[in-house]
Amino acid sequence: MADAFYDPTLYDALHQGNPGDLEFYLERCPAPAEVLEFGCGAGRLACGLKAQGNHVVGVDRHRGLLEIARGRGVEVIEADITDLRLEREFDRVLFPYNGLYCLLSDAEALRCFEGARRHLRPGGELLLDVWYADAFHDDSPQEDAEFEITESVGTCTAAEIRYEVLEQSRWDPDQQRLDVAYLYFSGEALAHTGHIQQRYLLTAQIQALLERAGFSDISVTGGFQGGPLGAEGEQSVVVASI
Repeated sequence: MADAFYDPTLYDALHQGNPGDLEFYLERCPAPAEVLEFGCGAGRLACGLKAQGNHVVGVDRHRGLLEIARGRGVEVIEADITDLRLEREFDRVLFPYNGLYCLLSDAEALRCFEGARRHLRPGGELLLDVWYADAFHDDSPQEDAEFEITESVGTCTAAEIRYEVLEQSRWDPDQQRLDVAYLYFSGEALAHTGHIQQRYLLTAQIQALLERAGFSDISVTGGFQGGPLGAEGEQSVVVASI
């Protein structure tokens, strides 16, 4: 989830998910399922799920991204996912594309999971994916320190302008924080900057929070093909039911 000041068109142009995520969620949401998506953004996944014949409701708090999703035909709600009460139930609740890491405390993550459970009908599932942080975190030095990491994340085109994009991350291992700035360059000039604040969680922490929220059947696998955990930079895929 982008912060409120991240230009929605630029966010949508750059952040297109991870390879295999759409196929995974389509497989796990056989139509006609009732699907609630937390952090739906501009509706990338919701559009695919809807095209498959599912009824999808997307929730986000970035008004600009929701306007894009609404223009694509997605039913959206502007709301805080940590305090959501729709008075209805769904077959699936999705929290894709590292959205969990945009919740900056255990309390927020717990309220989100409790909300997911509250909105699931019996037999329903919570599905989410986040990048596997355990190996990354284990590589941090033992002493308290903060680091800056800058790397290229490729190119994107928005409003017919091509941008080279750098990702500049400030990493605080002690707080498990990664505050990320996306720098959009047009030619040699810095044209735009977008920000995403993240607090990553380790696998055991995710499982413990899900258990506290009332989920009893929890599986965590490496990648969208259901492989073993362990590869740095790979997505962890979590399936939880009640």
